[in-house]
Amino acid sequence: MISDSNFNFTTFDSLESHQRRLRLLSKTAEVGDWHYILKTNITTWSEYLYDFYELDKTFDCSTLLKKTCLYSALQKERMLDFIDLAISTKAECTEEFMIVMNDGRLKWQATTIYPILEDDGEIIGLYGILQNISLKKKAEEDKKKAQLFYNCILDRLPTELVVLNSDGQYIYANHAAIKSKERRGVVIGIHHDTHGNIGNWASAVGSRRNEVMKECMANKKSVIFEEIFPGSDGIERTYIRNLHPLLDANNEVEFLIGYGIDTTELKETKETSFKHHQAIECAMDGIALLDNTGRYYYINASYAAILGYKTPQGMTGKTLNAFYPSHEIERINNDILPILEQKGSWSGEIRGKKRDGETVFLEITLTRLADGGIICICRDITTRKQNELELKRMAIVAEKTNGIVMITDPEKRVVWINNSFERILGYTYEEVVGIDPGAFLQGPETSSETIQEITRSLQNTGTFSGEILNYTKSGAKIWLYLDIAAVNDNAGQLVNYVAVENDITLIKMAEQRLQKAMEREQELNRFKTQFVNLASHQFRTPLATIRSSIDLLDLKIEADKQDASFVEFFHKHKSIMTEETIRMTELMENILDIGRIDEGKIELFKKKLSLKRFMDEFVKSNAETSGQHRKLKYHFDTPDQIISVDEILLCNILRNVVSNAFKYSTGKKAPELTVRRHDNTYFITIKDFGIGVPEKDQPFLFQSFFRASNAKTFLGSGLGLMIAKKLIVLHGGDIDLESKIGNGCTVTIKLHI
Repeated sequence: MISDSNFNFTTFDSLESHQRRLRLLSKTAEVGDWHYILKTNITTWSEYLYDFYELDKTFDCSTLLKKTCLYSALQKERMLDFIDLAISTKAECTEEFMIVMNDGRLKWQATTIYPILEDDGEIIGLYGILQNISLKKKAEEDKKKAQLFYNCILDRLPTELVVLNSDGQYIYANHAAIKSKERRGVVIGIHHDTHGNIGNWASAVGSRRNEVMKECMANKKSVIFEEIFPGSDGIERTYIRNLHPLLDANNEVEFLIGYGIDTTELKETKETSFKHHQAIECAMDGIALLDNTGRYYYINASYAAILGYKTPQGMTGKTLNAFYPSHEIERINNDILPILEQKGSWSGEIRGKKRDGETVFLEITLTRLADGGIICICRDITTRKQNELELKRMAIVAEKTNGIVMITDPEKRVVWINNSFERILGYTYEEVVGIDPGAFLQGPETSSETIQEITRSLQNTGTFSGEILNYTKSGAKIWLYLDIAAVNDNAGQLVNYVAVENDITLIKMAEQRLQKAMEREQELNRFKTQFVNLASHQFRTPLATIRSSIDLLDLKIEADKQDASFVEFFHKHKSIMTEETIRMTELMENILDIGRIDEGKIELFKKKLSLKRFMDEFVKSNAETSGQHRKLKYHFDTPDQIISVDEILLCNILRNVVSNAFKYSTGKKAPELTVRRHDNTYFITIKDFGIGVPEKDQPFLFQSFFRASNAKTFLGSGLGLMIAKKLIVLHGGDIDLESKIGNGCTVTIKLHI
């Protein structure tokens, strides 16, 4: 055995052999020693201590407590006190300590310290023996847990458990049966039918306990029965009991095991669940449950109604594919379900598909269940989405218009204003937000009757239209024509007031001048009547204001002879107003066209016609309207053919493209329009020689309100190409654009036949 362990008999008694044997013994016994010299403050470890602390042999063992975190603050304090005790008492000391390794493992060690004394009794050092007692500690802990488990397992059972002997006396009762430990001690040995406040299993007055016990002992079979009696709080509680006989060797009943459970909460839960089910069935929101395969197995009536079904029965068993369009199914699979798996829930908006195929906008919340199923709660927000779309369109108009637009909350406090509000009235958004506009716009000459009429009309009808004298930030008087309307949500609750206000100060001044002129001329009197009627009863948009101003100035020029400088001044500003009127008209028409296209309200009315004749007439009637009055250079390079097209839509498409070609090539040679054909497609190309479009802007030219970065000095709305694109796509065709900065632009319209 020694030779197998690499020992040599001849060197067995050598110092090296002794040291090696000590190391093996130390490792096997998990014991190490150390000594500490007070004078030199040097500590020396045996090899095992490095293994125990899992430190490198080069570690300075004198710094163990200072440079490692193996001992907690408390354990370090105990160790230092322990060492001080050994030094002060000069007596052998033993103590146990716990360390925490870097990976979280716990180790226990028992250290015994022996003081090293001189002949005169002075202490010169310490000698310590450390034993690894981790396994012992773990065994003790395991044993303690096992004892505690077996001691407490019956007492911790949630089910009531009692044991009675054949005479009906209690010999055991757990905590669930009798809560109080003191009362449990009293119960042991007394008869089961003793009445009193001693616990759940104490027999209640009127209990069938005696009959049940007799039946159980006679039949030697389990008996289940129900008991109802007041709890400690005076509230009646219901218990389900089971008495089970244990038989001895002679097949006689030796013990009765009684166990039971308080079913009061269970009964209440069933009642509550029923109420919850009724609430879900009556809820206005749609509620549905899907299993882990994605099939519906519960749907309430509202969910069915939202998706156009009379009853839920026609929907159960189906998957999401039946109620959502294909593009939304793709979104659900690729985007929504991964989030649901990661976070456990998802909320957002989605488009559903009704039974008749109609689209319905839904706001849904999905929650993942533990069994892999899904709770789906949805709400029909179609009306809200339509309102939002309408508000977006109105907001576009509001920002583009010269009129004032203001939105307040139900208490008439400002929440939003457009740019014209700041420009005309002088107040910034920060100055007016959260304030009633009457507090800063109305002044000494503002009509109190008008203010009262506004309040009365909004209360009775939710709307008001009329004139009011207000004041700007600078104190100047300004006449405004108001059109106020209340905005309600789907439940009919007031959400906002929207006010559209037009500056009619010039019109009011014109009315005053017109009143004097009407006394002299019958024609102006008739016009004034019509104008006042229009100004009093119609909603005045910036477009109406511009047109009214033009008409008034025209009549003034006709009625009075003015000097040449004034006439020139007038025609200059009349031209500006006319251009503004045309621009605003085109903007409004374009926005309305976009709305009709998006809502699918534009229908094709195709008819057969000669394409060449149509193009000839279009080119003839669409020359440049100002400036050089250039005409298109026109080529029809294909045989004529009778085709079926909607000539109005095609005309609008061409007009949008051609007007751009003229506008952005001012001072250059006339744009070219060429028609050619390849297979079953006509290619209508409009090429200009103007400023061109930067390459970085070209991908966005067919988007709403986008304008190239080099076109900011030209009037325009950024809608022409987008509308042309939508209309030609509606017609089954397409449109594309090629351009280089400074070298013009080529737009090709593809018309399939």
